[in-house]
Amino acid sequence: MRNPLTHPSLFLAAFFGLIFISAAPAQTHFWNHTNSGDWTDALMWTPNTVPNGATDWANISVSSASPYTVSLNTNILLDQLELLASGATLSAIGRDVTVNALTDTGTGTTMLLRATNWLGAGTFRIGSGGTLEALGTSSVENLEQNGVMRVIGNGTGGHANLTLLGDATNSGTFQLKSEGSTYSQTVLMSGGGFTNNGIVEYLAGTNGHGTFNGQFTNTALGSVRHERSTTLATGPMVNSGNWLVEPSATINFGNGVTFTQSEGTLDVQGTFQHNSGIDWWLGGTTLGTPFLTTSELHLDGNDSAVYDLILRGVSSLNGDVGSNGKIQVRGDSGGGHTAVTVPAPITSRGSIVMEAQNSTYTSTLDATGSSIRNEGDFQVLKGTNGSRFILGDFTNAGTV
Repeated sequence: MRNPLTHPSLFLAAFFGLIFISAAPAQTHFWNHTNSGDWTDALMWTPNTVPNGATDWANISVSSASPYTVSLNTNILLDQLELLASGATLSAIGRDVTVNALTDTGTGTTMLLRATNWLGAGTFRIGSGGTLEALGTSSVENLEQNGVMRVIGNGTGGHANLTLLGDATNSGTFQLKSEGSTYSQTVLMSGGGFTNNGIVEYLAGTNGHGTFNGQFTNTALGSVRHERSTTLATGPMVNSGNWLVEPSATINFGNGVTFTQSEGTLDVQGTFQHNSGIDWWLGGTTLGTPFLTTSELHLDGNDSAVYDLILRGVSSLNGDVGSNGKIQVRGDSGGGHTAVTVPAPITSRGSIVMEAQNSTYTSTLDATGSSIRNEGDFQVLKGTNGSRFILGDFTNAGTV
């Protein structure tokens, strides 16, 4: 007689039983009150257990006419978290959170992170109509921002330092602001870049300084606005959309940062000050006059690119000047005596102006070993009588 334990049907049943056990669905925990409460209160959840496990899902979707807050009063590990109830706030202060699959928020919801690390392989998604406020020293991984996100320095959290790990995208409104005093706000990219398809605003607030560290791309859909002083400490930085520096604002760059004006509009109503950097002016329209000091400036002769750039200090001019471009080689108190080298032959169909301001600072355009061909307008202005020098091969086929 055959051993029943070896019967094929029993064997397969046992085999698939093991599969079903190993692939058991995640446990979903539903917040079951419209009252505020602590995460660790099991009676606030259905079933009456606290979600805190690698396969646990937490769902907060009970809407209420009155706002309520779920206080995350412990460190947690989850597979997924959904904050979907309009009027609900999830508050995490001094916590470490790991979500392996997805963090998702809905319209009318608020997440408050203060001195909290929200990490994990999953996407951290702020839905359209949702809000995230980051205070103190916090971090978020794999950000997908479609609502409103604020990085706030204030008396509650102190100076704000937000680290964004991995790639981050913004298709909503991303703001840096100070409240109550001159508290600073710093955003640091780690292991990825920031892509802006929405609005990024450095709000005046109470004038606390704003700093961005890392790769930043403002796409054709994006808009950046500076109401106050900002430091773009590292890069590279690329603009293909709209970038506004308001009259009260100053942008400064860290040493060695690469800035590319690719397309779109750079509107400098305040001050754009790039020291010791690498600049690419390839397209779009630049309004106002950026200061490029000790710069490696690259142009590509694009006749549709509109710009008026002040080049000073020990700098270099690389590439042709398009017909709508203007380069001012200027000695002044901001850059001292100016010496601009031309490493390879260039043609200018636009305008090159040599001048001195503030004192008798000299201005030198040095094409030794290369050449300059002028097919546009070349001017040597009186200024404050600082000497001007043109070195190397110069050919005029335009106006001097």
